[in-house]
Amino acid sequence: MLITDDQRRLVTGNQSACEMLGMAREDVSWRTMEVFSPPGERERLKEQWDAFLTSGPRVGCCTHAFVDPLRR
Repeated sequence: MLITDDQRRLVTGNQSACEMLGMAREDVSWRTMEVFSPPGERERLKEQWDAFLTSGPRVGCCTHAFVDPLRR
């Protein structure tokens, strides 16, 4: 599980989420969700997030890139 703020920044994540991303919890915190998304998915992610903020919970899926986000 990953917890975000209203600007799509990751506040924290549980151990399983951090392991999935291949990063320590302190390295995950305060990065934006876009860091973990492929470039082609980022606009769709923003649209889904904006819809969530205005309409509440939604069902959907997203693709994550499991690469070193510091190299982007």
